[in-house]
Amino acid sequence: MERIGKMLCLTVAPEAQGTGDSERLLKKCIEQRARARRLTRYFFDNLN
Repeated sequence: MERIGKMLCLTVAPEAQGTGDSERLLKKCIEQRARARRLTRYFFDNLN
């Protein structure tokens, strides 16, 4: 059985944009949550 996760929205404070910190934090959180939930796949919807 495939288990899929989807992220719908992410907001980053203007002063934190462009530093790369948000991307690193997001990646770490997603990987940890995906493992904890035993997801086989995850994707983002409309993240720019």
